[in-house]
Amino acid sequence: MTCVIFDSTNNGILHITNNYAVGNLLMRGVLDCETTLISADKVSYDQTTLKITDICWDRRQAKMQLMGAQSVNDFYLEKKSLITLRAPYMSKLAGLVRWSTRKAIHSVLPGIESDIQFALQNSDPSNHQYHNSISDYALINSMSLHEAYTELKLITDSYSIQKIRAYSYLEYFSKMINSAVQDSELKTIAEEMEKKFILDSYI
Repeated sequence: MTCVIFDSTNNGILHITNNYAVGNLLMRGVLDCETTLISADKVSYDQTTLKITDICWDRRQAKMQLMGAQSVNDFYLEKKSLITLRAPYMSKLAGLVRWSTRKAIHSVLPGIESDIQFALQNSDPSNHQYHNSISDYALINSMSLHEAYTELKLITDSYSIQKIRAYSYLEYFSKMINSAVQDSELKTIAEEMEKKFILDSYI
């Protein structure tokens, strides 16, 4: 699916991306715009074309089409220019967030974290009451129930901290990107992003 950001005042398309999360983040930085998801067969134009041509989103027919000159205005062009300027840096931020949370993907079993959290929440170590899953983990790994509970809690707490910290940086830097209006500002932000995610941080 392709994410299309368009101006809600004239339906002019502002940006086209395959990353819906990036599209939503970019949308926060401009007024009066919306996003829609479209299938590949509806994508008549790509971002490269959009940089040199004005295209609009036909809501009734749910398709892209060339924009009439009478609908192109300075407000639309300014929004389009800002989003085009910010998009590469927002994509870079999203990539850094994925990279930083790589250690939080610690199992080949998708969704196992929620199962572990459920078992922990339904245990009461102060009264020596443990969920059956904790008992199984303790038995298989030759440890006491308390040791099993503590080990699983440490694992889930650690990964939760990593993900929340990454999310905090995502919010922080996306706001900075959406406030920037010059490429020089965005380059400075990108340097700070790399420093926080790669050099200074072990998230």
